[in-house]
Amino acid sequence: MAGRFLPLNLVLGLLLASLTASAPLVLGESRLQRRDARQSCSDASMNAPPWTAQDFDFHSSITFSTPAHQIVGGWVSFSLRNPALPFVMSCFASSSQLQEFFYGDQWFSCSAPPDAATASEAEFRFDRATGRFDISQNWICPDADPQSRITFNASGTTTVPLDCATSRWQNGNWSMDHLYSTESVECGLLNITIVPNDLEAWA
Repeated sequence: MAGRFLPLNLVLGLLLASLTASAPLVLGESRLQRRDARQSCSDASMNAPPWTAQDFDFHSSITFSTPAHQIVGGWVSFSLRNPALPFVMSCFASSSQLQEFFYGDQWFSCSAPPDAATASEAEFRFDRATGRFDISQNWICPDADPQSRITFNASGTTTVPLDCATSRWQNGNWSMDHLYSTESVECGLLNITIVPNDLEAWA
């Protein structure tokens, strides 16, 4: 059966009415407050909770096995936490597109743990040159009535302030069967907060 798209204010009103009897709704709190034991998934979702990208890591490597043959790679990884959900998603991407590797033109999927309590899909994209970092996620709250569960979809953007160091090495006495040169970029791990700038809900 196809879902019905509902205005967000109507959805939130219905959720508030249905949840008041079983779970107190905490009003007037900061959007940046983490979900606590008193908040259900639906309560927290209505507040458009910010994500945390924990241990955000970017690193890259360019290796020349000969002056004419190179092996390249760039990698991004982090753990994605949505305060409305009781689990953390794993996010990873690799690229061989020189020179920056990530250009913000491709979405990469995150993985939920096998025992996740509810369905959720998340993806991200990253622009190495500008630091732009986009998150998009949809999820279903398990605390709602199975006959009228609400699906939430949120997206947000921030800038990643990477602090990186580049190491270079070249073999001055290169010969076949030896590496010619290497270049690696290592960046410090970051914990990044991404506040949603768009939130939708439908039944």
